[in-house]
Amino acid sequence: MTLYQIEKKRLHASYYYIIMVIILYVYFIQAQTQASIQTYGLNADGLTAAVEPVSFWHPAFWAGLAIETVYLNFRLFWIRERDQLSFLLRKYDTLPILKRDLYMAKAKVMLKIFGIYMVLSIIIYYFVIFTMFGAKAIWVPSISQIILSIVLGLCIILALLGIDWLQDILTSE
Repeated sequence: MTLYQIEKKRLHASYYYIIMVIILYVYFIQAQTQASIQTYGLNADGLTAAVEPVSFWHPAFWAGLAIETVYLNFRLFWIRERDQLSFLLRKYDTLPILKRDLYMAKAKVMLKIFGIYMVLSIIIYYFVIFTMFGAKAIWVPSISQIILSIVLGLCIILALLGIDWLQDILTSE
């Protein structure tokens, strides 16, 4: 059994998938609402047609990204023992395992969940866009938002791993 499989098993996958489903449902509602407003756009003159694309970036998307990555980081690097929170990598100090391998396994788990979150967000977004607008959908400008979201998500994951690396240095004996 590899370290990656051990970390996946230790996480109890149902929790973060439940969180992801709830967040993506809220994202779907927000995207659907914005698409409906675009379809039956309201302005001072009354109803107008949609002329601008529906944004990929909704508050639910960013909140979901933050919640999902921070929750996974917490579950991967921290453990509660005897009602005290302790850094999990201290438990591996006596084992003949390289820290690099531990960090790689944990990063793979985080990247897999981030990838699933992004793919499902993109599917929901384009489902809403194409069901509301059909062939008239303005979807090309959202590609830059999607690419930037992926880059920012990877930066968040790298920042969290960097914070954990600093915590590892500070708590080492």
